[in-house]
Formats: sequence, structure tokens, C-alpha cells
Amino acid sequence: MSSRHVLLIEDDAKKAQDIKALLSQLLPSAILTEASTIQEAKKRLRRQLFDLAIVDMALAGRPSLQGKGNPTQFPNGGLEILRTIAARNLETKAIVITQFPTVDLEKETVDLKNLKQKMEILLGERFLSSILYQPADKIWEEQFKKSLDCL
Repeated sequence: MSSRHVLLIEDDAKKAQDIKALLSQLLPSAILTEASTIQEAKKRLRRQLFDLAIVDMALAGRPSLQGKGNPTQFPNGGLEILRTIAARNLETKAIVITQFPTVDLEKETVDLKNLKQKMEILLGERFLSSILYQPADKIWEEQFKKSLDCL
């Protein structure tokens, strides 16, 4: 299998570490690029093509700058990334991994179990899955593995 270019968009260091560890086991030849903010993720998507984006839904808009206060957290920041993929008609497939059982999609809150149906409207078959990340429960790892099988 050729190397897959993967963009991990995550602002929680522990969660990112867990995802990277699992990704290195399941796709050892993957070329990983990371982004921790909406701004950084959009920049990466403009500059490079990715086979897969692993997207957190709640993201900061910009990096934290010393002495400038904490950046605003956007509960649907991941949606902005998914819309960017759709608007640019990128072939990038997407997996959402979030710590929350519901996701804010502008004017509605969607149960994570129903997110795939909503995101398929936006991305079609490029949207692979939505996964509830719970580090104490290994179910998320099995769901992630199953999602990668669709690449």
C-alpha cells in the first residue's frame, strides 16, 4: 500500500497523542501533518492534498499567543473544516473524532450517531465516520480501525 497523507486536526494534546499512536499502528506508512486550529487546518488544506482528514469538532480559531489571551473556541469549528473540503471539492476523506456525544451544527445539535447522515449530505462517500473518543473505553479504537479499512 502506498503512503497515505493524513491531516490530524486536533487541539487536545492527549487526544492527539492517542490518535497518532493508533494511526502509527494501523497505517505505519502514513505521512502525518498536524494542525491544532481552524486557521492552521485551512492553510494546510490549501497547500497540500490529503487522503484523509481526522477532524475534531470543537477547535480554536487561531493559535494561543502569549500575552494576547486565549483564542476563541468554536464548538463547530470542525464543521468549517469539513465545509472547506467540500467547497474546494477535495477528494480528502474525513473522520470526526470528538469527546462529546452531541455536535453543534450551527442551528441544531446532532447526536453523534446521526452525524454521519448529516455529513454525507455535505461530503458524500468522503465522510467515513464519526467516533466518540473516550480514552478509558477502547471502542473508539475499533471504530477508528474500521473507518481506516474504508480508505
